[in-house]
Amino acid sequence: METRTYTAEQEAEMLRREESHFLDFKRATIKPGKLSETVVALANADGGEVIIGLDDDIRRSPVERFHGFRNPEHANNHVSVPDTLIDPPVPAVSAEFIICPTARSHLLLHLLVPKSPMVHYTSDKACFIRKGAQNLILKGKAIERLLFSKGQRSYEDVPVDTVRVN
Repeated sequence: METRTYTAEQEAEMLRREESHFLDFKRATIKPGKLSETVVALANADGGEVIIGLDDDIRRSPVERFHGFRNPEHANNHVSVPDTLIDPPVPAVSAEFIICPTARSHLLLHLLVPKSPMVHYTSDKACFIRKGAQNLILKGKAIERLLFSKGQRSYEDVPVDTVRVN
């Protein structure tokens, strides 16, 4: 996996960004199971980025925002989330490490999650979608609508209870 070293300008640009429909920040202490909710939500929606190791509070100083990994090995469980904790696995998630000038000892993990043509679930069978800067859990008819919108299910295949044959 590639490791990129940001310039001061690239770091400043990243720190100016706010969480949105397409971007989420997480501290490195996030449990992989909890991280899977964000990856599922992004894949089920329009795709996006997760930067792990950076606090989302833009009012904090740059130094206070860094909560990264000590080395790549400490991120192993987070890197494997799209393949191991999501059903079906999210294909084509790219991952890279980022080193910033302000906090060289804090390795950030940058995941780029594509929009998926399939509906994904966490390992505990929960389905999420990204709306604005939040992950919303979907249940029942909302999951069914998502399946229809992604073409995984067709209205023609749904049994109709209210039709009688004469």
